[in-house]
Amino acid sequence: MQKMREVMPRQKELQKKFKDNPAKMQQELMKLYKEVGYNPLSGCLPLLIQMPILFPIYQVFGESIDLRQDDFMGWINDLSVPDTVAILHTGLPFIGDFHVNPLPIIMTALTFVQQKFAPMTPTDDSDPAQRFNQKFLQYGMPVMFFFIFNNFSSGLVLYWTVFNVLTMLQQLLMSKHVIK
Repeated sequence: MQKMREVMPRQKELQKKFKDNPAKMQQELMKLYKEVGYNPLSGCLPLLIQMPILFPIYQVFGESIDLRQDDFMGWINDLSVPDTVAILHTGLPFIGDFHVNPLPIIMTALTFVQQKFAPMTPTDDSDPAQRFNQKFLQYGMPVMFFFIFNNFSSGLVLYWTVFNVLTMLQQLLMSKHVIK
């Protein structure tokens, strides 16, 4: 993330200079990335490492007999099912009943906080397309994750929430370390 902040102004200059020649622009960008030691795909690495862990955890929490009907903490009575505290009867077709689960709400709120105060990617306010993408990442992705995780087992949502908290702490420590 820090290297991307360093590269962004020079990258913008190259994009303006070679806007009519995309092949030359790509060559110059690759030279710049190599010179600075930046890999554009490095941000995907943590997600790729986590995916082989996430799929088995999804199955473990949903199918493990040991986790069923076993009190965990507070309102979470069973890690193998969603932590439903209320059901809203909407009466809407295709939506049906809406289950109110606190863990996905907490996870969504923490993701908003993470995106607002410690964004993962640097922003460039001069580009309207990038500004739109940043707004979508800041507001749209947490809402999408809420609807995706709302019906998952509470153990999986708890894992993802704790992972988000640890990521926020890591970002804060890294930003303080980089500033010093």
